[in-house]
Amino acid sequence: MRIGLDTNILVYMLDNTDEKKHEKALEILVNILASPGDYAVSPQVLAEFLYVVKRKQPAAEGDALLLAERLKAKGVVTGSYGVDEVLGAAKHPAGRFWDALIAYTYLSHGVKVILTENTEDFKNLMDAVNPFEEKR
Repeated sequence: MRIGLDTNILVYMLDNTDEKKHEKALEILVNILASPGDYAVSPQVLAEFLYVVKRKQPAAEGDALLLAERLKAKGVVTGSYGVDEVLGAAKHPAGRFWDALIAYTYLSHGVKVILTENTEDFKNLMDAVNPFEEKR
């Protein structure tokens, strides 16, 4: 079963402001590089990641591009959306459109779980796991 990544997971791979989240994101990156077939990054998530870094961390833009290229080369960047995914996402409130589009894109490519800090954003769309939550 492939696991999709949300934008925030990729951002924390470069952003060490929150050390615990950065370390966890790097752990996920190590897993991705060891088993790329187990993970997926949609082109939309990749675009959001590059945009966020360009806007908020311009000094890390080169690192973001290298990471994006590495994920692409490993076959992790996968799938795209079409009319069906857009129409599915359009059935959700405007504030949830982009996350719904990510979910519908992943689901249409067989990805049923997403790693995200924002599990509420994917509620009732797909299984969402927050890798930063402490396990009890």
